[in-house]
Amino acid sequence: MDPTAAINAEVDGVDRVEALCRAASLGDEEEVRRILAIPGVDVNLRGRILRTPLIEASLSGRPEVVRVLLGAPGIDVNLADRDRMTPLHKASVYGHSEVVRLLLGTPGIDVNLADSDGMTPLHWASRCGHSRVMPFLLGAPGIKLNLADHGGRTPLHWASRVGHSRVVALLLGAPGIKINRADRDGRMTSLHLASRSGHSEVVQLLLEAQGINVNLADRVGYTALHHASFFERSEVVRLLLGAPGIDVNLADRHGMTPLSVASSGSDSEVASLLLAAPGIRVFRKNRNGQSAMDLAEFGSDVWHMLDEVVDAKRTFGALLLALLHHGVSRSDAADLAMCGLRDDRARAMAARMRDTWPGAGGGQGEGERARDRKRRRTTS
Repeated sequence: MDPTAAINAEVDGVDRVEALCRAASLGDEEEVRRILAIPGVDVNLRGRILRTPLIEASLSGRPEVVRVLLGAPGIDVNLADRDRMTPLHKASVYGHSEVVRLLLGTPGIDVNLADSDGMTPLHWASRCGHSRVMPFLLGAPGIKLNLADHGGRTPLHWASRVGHSRVVALLLGAPGIKINRADRDGRMTSLHLASRSGHSEVVQLLLEAQGINVNLADRVGYTALHHASFFERSEVVRLLLGAPGIDVNLADRHGMTPLSVASSGSDSEVASLLLAAPGIRVFRKNRNGQSAMDLAEFGSDVWHMLDEVVDAKRTFGALLLALLHHGVSRSDAADLAMCGLRDDRARAMAARMRDTWPGAGGGQGEGERARDRKRRRTTS
């Protein structure tokens, strides 16, 4: 038997590879040095599930051993296990920042290698929320921020989905980050993922990011507001409604608006927030001809709120027609009719109706003033 092969096969009666891997995993620096000093020992041989000693030391967070192994002649820092995870993957998964720093300082390190799921070390650190690891990875030469895994998810997608706000903040501060990129499975953006999961801190960070598109729709036509409304994330709904340019009436491919979606559920707070939104179209119907009230469960809090709106519309309309019939101008009639409504929600709804008329916000339009003058001459 070849002497070198014999050395690699056994050390003190124990399989050499397993002995070195076990010592590396346990952080036994002295034992690692002793085995590496044996002539002919190969530092890159793989043990169980194809893990090298460097992988074992990296996943266990043993910086002293990692330093020793990186100094061994012929060390390959990019060798991967059966899941194609490198030492840098393992250290990033478990948040071993000092090990990550050591590995990134090794000549030849490939920071963008992907595992069997298409995940890079940056994906894993973002997904697991290791904010102490992130600065090392983001500062690595050649780091690619927007690489997608096999599901089309970027590191920002993962951090937003899980709700790691500190990691999201670090990613958003990195030059070249793409905040509106959609994944492959559902065509969902980071804002979609954070909104549906109810991660309000992450949503706030994304809304403050330059270039964010709050109205992007996913594969089924859901916007971030749809997702937050469907999953009854009231705080996220509040944040989204305050975002510049938000369109509260966008419909999905079935004609469902966020209000329609919220009305189908049981969260009266979300429905109340949407009903108070400027420009909300309460009576819009989906492709099946159903309004929000049709979709609400009869007798529920949401149904009662919508019923108040319907009642307010009926009362407001009757008062308005009566005042117009008696020669009151349209703008004055609207103001007077609003005074006849019984609660704040009804008056808010009436105000929205009034504000959609010609001349809203800046008084009457020229055509409206002409009609008022003609009405006064007729009634005088």
